[in-house]
Parts: sequence; C-alpha cells; structure tokens
Amino acid sequence: MKEALVGSVQLPPGVDLDPSDRELVAKIAETIAVVRQGSHRDSDETVRRLTADGWDVSARVGWIVEARRGSVHERTAGVSRAEALKELRELTLLDAVDGCP
Repeated sequence: MKEALVGSVQLPPGVDLDPSDRELVAKIAETIAVVRQGSHRDSDETVRRLTADGWDVSARVGWIVEARRGSVHERTAGVSRAEALKELRELTLLDAVDGCP
C-alpha cells in the first residue's frame, strides 16, 4: 500500500475545528484526490485523442445545482456554489410571470 500523504491546511483566523470538522476536511481532501486522479489512464487517453484532433481540452471541478417545483426542473453549474446558485436563481425567475409562479 502506498504511504499516506500528510498535509496541512491554513485556516482563517478564529476558526477552530472540532474532531468531526477535522474528519470532514480529511474526507474532502480524499474526495478531491479521487475526483482528480480516478481512472486517470482512460482520461489521459481521451485528452490525448482530443488534442490530436485539434481540440483544446480543460477540466475542472464545479458545482451542479438543481431546483424542482412540480413538473418544472431547472439545473445549472458554476465554478463556485455562489455562482451556480446565482444562475439557478435567474433561471427560476424566468419561470415566473409578473412575480407569480
């Protein structure tokens, strides 16, 4: 088994993590590693093929947000939670006429 990587995270002043918060931070770091590295051989091959075909390829982790009301469904994505929610709010406003759903 590969040796575990141990790192540190600088927290904003005044932030004190309890044990459950520390566990959450560790799981988030683990998730990032899995998302970034998971099945990378296939991903690398796909990027190589697309690049060979003239495509510029980039990938990033982002937020997907959804809202449902009855049969209406809106979905959007953003690089931050705030950006995705702002876009979702704009989409849901399009479903309202004169302020009425």
